[in-house]
Amino acid sequence: MPDVVAGSKAPVQLTSWKIAAIKIVITCANRGYVTRADFKAHKIDHRRWLAPHSWLRVEDGHYVNNGMPDFKTQHPKVWAQIEADTEKWMVSAPLSQGKML
Repeated sequence: MPDVVAGSKAPVQLTSWKIAAIKIVITCANRGYVTRADFKAHKIDHRRWLAPHSWLRVEDGHYVNNGMPDFKTQHPKVWAQIEADTEKWMVSAPLSQGKML
């Protein structure tokens, strides 16, 4: 079942990529950064999040928010469901303080 309002002229689709992307955004919001391991765990390519989109930037060896898309507004119900299951899918943060990309 699509996550769109019936009759929408240009509905925003909810795809498997978007679900993985929502997990990346939630991870970054909770942890303050993401790493390539997060992208690998959710099976999406980190390069889409860098130039030319520049949704992320490198800071202290991590990827940090640089204006990520607002998936929460696009899919509020799905966002809430994914966020409620954070403990089940979120990758543990690395323990080392060095470069983590």
